[in-house]
Amino acid sequence: MLIDKLNLDEVVYISIKSLKEKARRLPIHSIHRWWSRRFSATYRGILSSYLLDTDEIDIFYDSFDSPEILKYKANGKVFFEPFCGGGTGLVEAFICGYDVVGIDVNPIATRITETTLSILSNMHKINNGNDYINTSIRILDELLFDLKDFWIYNDCIVSYVFITRDRVPSWVDTYRKDNREHYIIRCPECSNIFETTIRKENICCPNCGESFEMTHKPVYKINKKNLPKATKLHRIWAVELRDPNLKWKKRVLSVETNESLYEWIYHSSERAKELKFEIEDEFPIWELKEGKRLKREGISKLDELYTWKQLITFKMFAEKTQNLPKLYKLLYSLALSETAKSSSILAKWHSPIGEPVPAGAMKTYWVPEYTVETNPVAHVPNKLRPLARNTLASSIRTHTKIFEYKIQNISSKYNIILGDSEIVEFPNNIDLAVVDPPYLDTVQSYASISLLHYGALKIYDKFSNFENKNSCLNLLEVEKREISRNAEQYKHKITEILKKIRENLTENGRVVFLYNRVKYEDWKIIAESFRDSNLYPTAIYWILGESPGGLARSKLRGIFAIVLSKTPSDEINIIFKDAINKFIKLTKNKINIDKKVEKMAYDSMIKSIFSAYQLDNDVIK
Repeated sequence: MLIDKLNLDEVVYISIKSLKEKARRLPIHSIHRWWSRRFSATYRGILSSYLLDTDEIDIFYDSFDSPEILKYKANGKVFFEPFCGGGTGLVEAFICGYDVVGIDVNPIATRITETTLSILSNMHKINNGNDYINTSIRILDELLFDLKDFWIYNDCIVSYVFITRDRVPSWVDTYRKDNREHYIIRCPECSNIFETTIRKENICCPNCGESFEMTHKPVYKINKKNLPKATKLHRIWAVELRDPNLKWKKRVLSVETNESLYEWIYHSSERAKELKFEIEDEFPIWELKEGKRLKREGISKLDELYTWKQLITFKMFAEKTQNLPKLYKLLYSLALSETAKSSSILAKWHSPIGEPVPAGAMKTYWVPEYTVETNPVAHVPNKLRPLARNTLASSIRTHTKIFEYKIQNISSKYNIILGDSEIVEFPNNIDLAVVDPPYLDTVQSYASISLLHYGALKIYDKFSNFENKNSCLNLLEVEKREISRNAEQYKHKITEILKKIRENLTENGRVVFLYNRVKYEDWKIIAESFRDSNLYPTAIYWILGESPGGLARSKLRGIFAIVLSKTPSDEINIIFKDAINKFIKLTKNKINIDKKVEKMAYDSMIKSIFSAYQLDNDVIK
């Protein structure tokens, strides 16, 4: 079959198609920005090459743009993933016509996957999403009106409320107009807020004449000590408004110097404090791996991750969706989950771009010295046009793009299971499995960094009266069930899962293991797991992986797709060096691939596999 015999051109083509997704995923995979999503092209290459023979190369290439053409070959075949994550692989297999089964221990991951597959299954009933769009606009408009005492000041919509624990920057905000950057500055001496189009190290206040450093770092103390509070930790010192009479232009007003604004903020904050509620849960968040960091910063409860106004807005949003269809509730629950990354005190405000950096962007949490209280319902009335980053309007607008996906009615079956793959029963007659596990030395716990999503879903499920099989479990229990980052325990779990797959794998079935690490010790664990589960490599391909950002620790940009069979192969089809060289040449090294680092990973992998199976170079094709 083609999956064992891919040539250089086909392997590089997978990476070329992946590169086009680097900046923006396909709409069907953008319903929620789950971490470390693989490119859809990776799966399209795997799924099609498993179904096709070596003389069907034309279909292989065509399937990347039209995966549904594989339905006649995929019909009745089972695709399985024991670490399904946000469901990219399952969704792609479902579109191809496979019956799909996925397992994940994380309730947010399974909610995302279930929702996407529910949309695809009901695409023929959705009518381009017009009803969902109109319903969403109505709900957001009603919320904005009902919460006007919190989010509307002098007929202007509040987009952000600037909050701090103690210190603030002098460079407050930025926006672009007439092809020029406009900088919003706060004088640390008199608290006056003004605009300038000149960026320089030192700047002079037009109100008091004081000269000071222009910096986005929180180096200046606020002057007024009795400022209103947004949480028990944060005081409010400025507000960003969007003026409908000025085409929704930004304006930032100082709470310290504006008496009318101070009074409005004070009363709205006190009212929010009265209405706030606790998110009921059964565990203290500091017992989570990321929770220890939060406790050191004075956060001990789930509801303390959001401001009082954000909590109330989340609750009222959920209440307004109580009587809607299940599919709508699934979508709205994910919209709230996605919004929580910016509508929380863990989002970090970045003045040079005039936006918050969503919490968990670096797969960890921090509690910034100062940030903003993002308004979750900041949008232009009667439209799904957001007026802040990661609002409900932003998330819902992303959903609407899915309805433009042109696809015929899908008759395949799906089953998404929330649970531990070592314990859960696997499907019979697996034809193709993809195993893409968390790595040993990166994120310690996806449960921990799901905390904000989890809190939002807890609120949504309770106040919308929504229950389904993938409702949130106790997150501490989820973390305990995650694959251990201890090397010995990690190897045991990977081995046991591979053994279970092999037991249920058809005779012509294949397992594709997606992995890349530099260290030999990491690869040794994987290779020995292959061997101990009686699976044998038939092919190894280097393709473009999820490329980490510039701040990530790993310099690896590729990933190895290792094809495994129940029976040994006389030779292993390995495509590595030529794939990198050709990809770099065709793309002019757009993503800065370090060939030396990739070669180190390759050498570690080959050494570990050859050692585990006691092979020699004769098996390499």
